[in-house]
Amino acid sequence: MGKIRGGPPLTVRTIMIGSRAVRAVEARDLFMALDRAGSLDGWFADRSRRYGMERGRDWISVPSPERGGRSVRLLTLPAAMEIVCRDRGTNLKALRDGLAEAMSVPADAKDARISERLGK
Repeated sequence: MGKIRGGPPLTVRTIMIGSRAVRAVEARDLFMALDRAGSLDGWFADRSRRYGMERGRDWISVPSPERGGRSVRLLTLPAAMEIVCRDRGTNLKALRDGLAEAMSVPADAKDARISERLGK
């Protein structure tokens, strides 16, 4: 896992969506990095609908041991970049730059060591 700087750090991880390895960030972390008010669920539902994001293509929901087994939504980096490029708010340039850097590293099932170096 790596970190994207620019406001609260985003952790980049490699996940499997079907048989593809993709790089992703938690929707909650992106919500916080964008400094949004209101509920995460409302914000996420609005962005998913507005930008045509689909579960299983642009994001997945998985249980998280770090959050007591509660489900977390993981957005692919292209989906996260779509939100950051279209939203208004603070930290946008730093987030765009960090996502662009993370997207330049290809994902594969052995990506953990590569992504750890992104935040350094």
